[in-house]
Amino acid sequence: MKIFRLLMALALGGLSGCSEEKEQWEVTVENRSTVPCTYIVTLGLNGAGSARVDALAAGKQVVLVVGNSDTVVHTIKTIIEKDEEELQPDLRLPVGKRCAIIVSPEGNVEARVEDR
Repeated sequence: MKIFRLLMALALGGLSGCSEEKEQWEVTVENRSTVPCTYIVTLGLNGAGSARVDALAAGKQVVLVVGNSDTVVHTIKTIIEKDEEELQPDLRLPVGKRCAIIVSPEGNVEARVEDR
């Protein structure tokens, strides 16, 4: 009986970890270009928060920031060599979703909301 309880506790603990991850949002950045890129993102319901990664190497992807209550991605600024581009998507980002920010091989910037 003790073994059964232990197995149930482990199983429920593992499941709660899975559901906890779904109760967060995340912003990821991916550099598909051939040169390093800098990403600066402002977010939050009032736009007061920000996150940044400098000189993300070509071909790399990272999780920039995560949170556990709904937010809004207000601006996305990318710097590729000396070229700067700023998007103002005002994307609603609820828990359980990801805002994927991608710089294409041609240097175009795309932001989309998708399931985690």
